[in-house]
Amino acid sequence: FRSVAPVRPSNNQQYFAEGPAFGNLHHFHLESRGTGELSEDCRTFTKKEYQGRLSVITEAEMHSSGISRHVIQFTKGELSAADGVGFVFSRTLPCPKNIKRITSMFVNRSGRICLRGGSNVVRSNTSVSKLRVGDWIEMTVDLQKMVASFVVWPASGMCPSSAVFAFGSALNDLNIQVSRPGQPVCGYLACVVQNLGVTMAFRS
Repeated sequence: FRSVAPVRPSNNQQYFAEGPAFGNLHHFHLESRGTGELSEDCRTFTKKEYQGRLSVITEAEMHSSGISRHVIQFTKGELSAADGVGFVFSRTLPCPKNIKRITSMFVNRSGRICLRGGSNVVRSNTSVSKLRVGDWIEMTVDLQKMVASFVVWPASGMCPSSAVFAFGSALNDLNIQVSRPGQPVCGYLACVVQNLGVTMAFRS
């Protein structure tokens, strides 16, 4: 792995005082039914198949402009070291099932913000707090400025932690490495889960 340093902490106290961006906008893609149980409103998913294998569970909507803001919560189960929440850069839905075939930006369970392109992973030098069951994980992606922010709001009520990631140059370098120059800056939220019984829910 190699490291990059386009991450800076966020200290917006007014934003923290407002809390996560709760809502009823987002839904999981219907394809996730092949991997587990999807609620009737498509906002809660529980992994039931493919024990020990990484499963990529995505939302149902593509984002190609502007700013998207998502809030996800892992509500049950045991998170693995490989689990995380992020944004897949792609012009097509559903997402490839093989994680090595996607380009993505994500925060892993340990809180490290990373970029993945194929088998190449670029790790930032800054983290948010470790992801735990019950925490709210907020991801905001500005596709014009090519900047993303991650905030972890602990279920315990402790102070949230956050980081801002200017991903433009790192994404371009990564696409060149994997022979995908000029890829469109569009995509969708994705969660990676390994263990059976892990449940996640949209809160935005």
